Amino acid sequence: MTRKIFTLLLFVVAFVFVQAQVKMEIPKAAKAPTVDGYIDDVDDPWGSFIDIAVRNASGTTTGMTGKFKLLAAADAFYVAIVVQDATPNNDLTAIPNSYERDCAEMFFAVDTVTGETGAYKTGCWQLRCQREAESLIDGNSGPNTWGFASMTANPLFQVGVETSATEWTAELVIPFDGLITDNAGGVLAEPWTQEYVRFDVALADNTTGAASGRTEQKYWYGRNGAADDHGWDNTKALAICKLPTNAVTTLNTVKASAFVSNNVLNVKNVNGVVGIYNMKGSLVRSASINGNGSIAIADLQSGLYIVKGKDLAIKFVK
Repeated sequence: MTRKIFTLLLFVVAFVFVQAQVKMEIPKAAKAPTVDGYIDDVDDPWGSFIDIAVRNASGTTTGMTGKFKLLAAADAFYVAIVVQDATPNNDLTAIPNSYERDCAEMFFAVDTVTGETGAYKTGCWQLRCQREAESLIDGNSGPNTWGFASMTANPLFQVGVETSATEWTAELVIPFDGLITDNAGGVLAEPWTQEYVRFDVALADNTTGAASGRTEQKYWYGRNGAADDHGWDNTKALAICKLPTNAVTTLNTVKASAFVSNNVLNVKNVNGVVGIYNMKGSLVRSASINGNGSIAIADLQSGLYIVKGKDLAIKFVK
């Protein structure tokens, strides 16, 4: 009996600790957004945004500003990011490390009571999307597997990015059943209750166009203001956030989607012919897709294209 009481007390203490540390209560999503990279105040559910303003003191420039919104449905998180930045730099050859390009990083850990080191394990994710050319570039999952393919293969996962000379925006759907696994096939030892999640979002600005040219980095939480760039390897650097308390209606349906990564156009949930068109309306490539598939685009000229298929019409930048 004494042992049971002690275990119960430990559980209560841990629960109270997590509640006391909550940084944000994540709002419910009234409806699913259209994930195309365009922030639509009328049809999308985003509402007011939160500033990403915790600056890494090692930065040398201050021209970038950004904001985000995180929403929760019954089966996924919705993320929207808006960045003001007049120095677009994303050249894959000149800047080989993706984290040194103009990019946004999202961090999730469904286990809010982490070990002493805060080391990544199953249920911990880092996903990076960049400003142009490659909508989603890479990520990390589980015990530093440095992989993200299992997340992007999930039928509910979506990403859309749009950019201009002074601004870029991103919208994402991050499915819960993707977060509770890792890229090496690991699954959570204990079920996630969907009460809390550790989360943060960071922005990077490359102002020089060269490798090692990341001159600015900003966080929303950033280890509670320290902004010492440790979200990628220490989940204790992430904020504890509370999910909506009441059951949320499942808003997602399996939608057709497409995104670019590593010079490949990834197409999901499409059956039939998919065509890639330039901005003059000319068909430059086509392929038959049965469910999920990919189309190589490395040899296409740089520019803006439209990919079309059944229930699919999305712009992307090569």
